[in-house]
Amino acid sequence: MKQLAFMFGMLFLGSAGALAYGYFWSIFVYYTFVVLRPPFLWPWSPLPGYAWQTYAAAPAILYATLALGETARPGRNFSWVQFWLFAFFCWITIGLSGAQNQELAWSWYNINFKIFLMAFAGSVLIANVAHVRWLIWMTAGCLGYIGYEMNYQYFVNGFMFIRVRGFGEYDNNTAGLMHAMGIPLCWFVWESMRSRWRWLFAAFIPLLLHAVLMSFSRGAMLSLLVVTPLIVFRSRFRIYTLIGVVIFVAVGLPFFAGQEIRDRFTSIETSDQDASAQSRWSTWTAAYRMTLDHPIFGVGMRNSNALVGRYGNKNSFQTIHSQYLQVAADTGFVGLGFYLAAIVAALLAASKARRAADRLPEEHAISIRAMANGLECSLVTFLVGAVFLSLETFEPTYLVLILMARLGTLTQAATSVPDAA
Repeated sequence: MKQLAFMFGMLFLGSAGALAYGYFWSIFVYYTFVVLRPPFLWPWSPLPGYAWQTYAAAPAILYATLALGETARPGRNFSWVQFWLFAFFCWITIGLSGAQNQELAWSWYNINFKIFLMAFAGSVLIANVAHVRWLIWMTAGCLGYIGYEMNYQYFVNGFMFIRVRGFGEYDNNTAGLMHAMGIPLCWFVWESMRSRWRWLFAAFIPLLLHAVLMSFSRGAMLSLLVVTPLIVFRSRFRIYTLIGVVIFVAVGLPFFAGQEIRDRFTSIETSDQDASAQSRWSTWTAAYRMTLDHPIFGVGMRNSNALVGRYGNKNSFQTIHSQYLQVAADTGFVGLGFYLAAIVAALLAASKARRAADRLPEEHAISIRAMANGLECSLVTFLVGAVFLSLETFEPTYLVLILMARLGTLTQAATSVPDAA
């Protein structure tokens, strides 16, 4: 009952509440449902067939339409991130006509249409730095709570839920990467806050880490391994953070990772003997060959899954298991170029936000830097994991991209620096 009351309360905030307190709260509620996935997290509470995200999306789209004229104001303008995302969406739209399997392409296109529509709404409704901060807190807090639920299932019910069922429509690998992306967000939220609530985000970190390990996702584990030096480098407590990481690796990690988990991770080194790794190499090769045959528009959204058998893969239908090769095969080298350009533009926006923060009072600069660092490290975590997973419809990543774009634009406008991001 508590969960049901929470969800109805959030819907009220996103509709009538947003009309009273600001349009921003409509997009805040929508992305809360996107990250938290209430129907999956609390399956006993939601009303059967109740489309929470759809009901949350409707007012956000309406308010974004009403606020569209405000994008002409300084700091509200779109940046290169939105431009490249729009170009990518236009490209997959154009490519629909040439898709090998029209029905399959249209089904995945509809998912992408909803994601890009809400990313556009978010770009309009996120109007100031405080809005960016609220969404980062929400994302970190929701991911931390999901990590708590995964640990509760394991320690209380003895069920490694995330490994067996994943989370929502995500399999164990995507769910593991989602939890991994939450770790840098929680860390830098802790760095940016002064209130006692900061310790809640610090407490989420070990829960998220254990959830990643329980997912048995080597891609997610490798992502954390790669991003950890960046987290240390970006931290304003660099020495203490490094010492903490070393102590954790020496003492804490053996406690969290049992023998089965250690064996799973070390199997990366013996990929020649691992069927999963061999399957990835086979689908990667097939995707590359598809892209060479269809270099401009690709074979159509997710058509590559149905065509891998024609290009040497032993299974006739299989996911590519690489975001970059999946996008290349489905949308061609041009589509991949647009997609990567949006990512590069987002990383540049975070960098420009950090530089612009140097011209702000230190108490504000600390918060800006922490937000930019958390978003950057979360995106890098995704980028590493995406080498091994197909995640073009993983909506939290688009939220991170939009937040990076808005933070860069808003911070530059606040310091009177022309936005070239």
